[in-house]
Amino acid sequence: MELRVAKIAETHDLMLSVSDWLVATVARCAPRHPKVLASWQDDGLFYHSHPHVGFALNQANGDLVVPVIRDADELELLDLVGRIRGLQKKAVRHRLEPKDLMGGTITVTSLVGTGVQQVFPILVPGQAAIVAIAEPCELGPVRAYALTLGFDHRILNGAEAAAFLSSVADGMTGGELHDE
Repeated sequence: MELRVAKIAETHDLMLSVSDWLVATVARCAPRHPKVLASWQDDGLFYHSHPHVGFALNQANGDLVVPVIRDADELELLDLVGRIRGLQKKAVRHRLEPKDLMGGTITVTSLVGTGVQQVFPILVPGQAAIVAIAEPCELGPVRAYALTLGFDHRILNGAEAAAFLSSVADGMTGGELHDE
């Protein structure tokens, strides 16, 4: 996967991390699996029309913030990464506004770079799914990342969740989801 990310970064002349690529891939895959964008409400499911992707950021003081990129599926990769960087800068400077943190329909979290090889993410209230990626581990000659999915069983069953996670994994490693 690192080679794919490096190739895409070179093609687009941008700094692209595995975490950025996960945000982009989730944004492209989610509309094909509408239940991952749904919310459980007293009168039934509410389906959101676009993925507003939140991405978890750990702050130096121990706080966790989740800025949101609205309509992430409609952004070109360069624009998406630009929005991620802009929100990261605002977070570091403690300048995130409430509008930067509201309206997420799905969340991504990454522990790449921490040494942790498995993540069990906890859902953001009101969302059906959260996708996590961990540090790669060596499986013989192959480096493999663990992708995990936390999901609301009231909205998705296990097969539906697995189909979405499989789409994300395929998009991360070689699927035709992105303009390269």
